[in-house]
Amino acid sequence: MKPRQHLKSNNIQAYVLGLLSVEEAEEMDIMLSLHPQLQQKVNEYRHLLYSSGDNGPVPPAHTTWEQIEAIIRRLPGNNVEPEITFSQKVKAASGGRLLRVRENTAAIFIQRKWVTRLLLYMAVALLLLSGILLLQHHYTQKIQRIKALQEQIHQSQ
Repeated sequence: MKPRQHLKSNNIQAYVLGLLSVEEAEEMDIMLSLHPQLQQKVNEYRHLLYSSGDNGPVPPAHTTWEQIEAIIRRLPGNNVEPEITFSQKVKAASGGRLLRVRENTAAIFIQRKWVTRLLLYMAVALLLLSGILLLQHHYTQKIQRIKALQEQIHQSQ
């Protein structure tokens, strides 16, 4: 294959992604060593491939959740609650105070996750504390019984 044919075909992309057969990859290696423009194209594709995640995750559009809910509502036999927008749910959940929702609503979900974790930790702490108090009460009763038995033994002697 000639260099122009490689440039026009998808072989360079397949080479960068590692999708070529062993024979095709060996042929591409030879072509890359002979033709710098092919090597330059390979380097460009590698740069695009490896730098694609450098900007972080792309936030969804602010209307995404409403669109998902609208699709779910249109499904046959679906008994989803009536048309309530995401902002109405946020307003209801915040006790009537509408939170400022920007394009990236991840902060709301992080806050919700944080609140859930906090409540979970508080419940665990409460359970541990009640368990400790129960054990203390149990052992206090045992100590009182032992003292009473010791007193009975001391009086009987």
